[in-house]
Amino acid sequence: MKKIIILTFLGVLNVFNHIQSQTPLILNLSFEKDTLDLISPWAFHLEVINTADTNVFAYPLLVSSGYGVEYGEVFIEVKLENDTIWKKTKTLFNKYSQLYSSGPHYTILQASDSLKSDFLSIPPLESIGPGKVEIRASYMLYNDWKIGWAVSAPVNIYINEYKDDDFAAYQFLKKSKHPEFLLSPFLSVASDTADLNFAEYIVLNFPESKLASYTNLYLLSRYASKAYSKDKEEMLKYLRLAKKHGNLALE
Repeated sequence: MKKIIILTFLGVLNVFNHIQSQTPLILNLSFEKDTLDLISPWAFHLEVINTADTNVFAYPLLVSSGYGVEYGEVFIEVKLENDTIWKKTKTLFNKYSQLYSSGPHYTILQASDSLKSDFLSIPPLESIGPGKVEIRASYMLYNDWKIGWAVSAPVNIYINEYKDDDFAAYQFLKKSKHPEFLLSPFLSVASDTADLNFAEYIVLNFPESKLASYTNLYLLSRYASKAYSKDKEEMLKYLRLAKKHGNLALE
C-alpha cells in the first residue's frame, strides 16, 4: 500500500513538472520597490504571456476562495536567501476582484497576448524574517486533462529589519497564533479576542514603534464593528475607543 501511494505521488509530480516545462505561458512578477516590510500587505503585479505562435487556453488570474482545485489561482512563495524551502503566502485581493467560481471560465489567449493584474498578499510572518529573500509567483494551469503550475523566475527582495521598540513589538507580535491579524483593516484576515488583547498590549507598551500605526488602525476597525447593534451606552463606549485609536493612528 505504501509503495502504491509513493508511486502515485511521484506520478502527480511528473504531471506537474511536465506541464511546467511544456507550457508556452511565461510569468513576469514585479514589485514597485525592492524592499518590503513584514507588517504590511505586499503589493505585486503579475503578467502571464503566451509565447506560442498559436492561441492557447488560459484562465483568468484569480484569487483563491479556499475550496478545492482552482484553475487560474495565483499566489506567491517566499524563500530565505540560503534556504531551499518555499513558503506559500495567502493572496486575498486582485485589482479586478476576480474570485474563483464553478463552471468553465477559461479564455482564449492569442499569440503574444497576455493576462495581467495587480494583487495584495499577506507576508508569512511566522516563517520568515528580515533580510534577503527570493519571491516567485505561481499560476495554476489545466491543459490536456492535466493540472500543473506555471512558475515565474524569482525576484530578489530585501525585508526591512526592525530595531529597538520596533524589534520588541515585532517579537511580541510573533507570539500570536496568526500575527497577520494586524492587516485586517486592509485585507479580509481572521481576527479574534486574543488578537484584540495583543493589539492593546502593543499600543500600550510600544507606542512609538512602526507597528503602532497598524495596531491603532486595527483597534479602530474592531471597536467600530463592536459598536454595531449595541445599546446606546455600549455603542458610545466602543465609538469613543474607536475615535481614540483613530486619532492615535493619525499622529
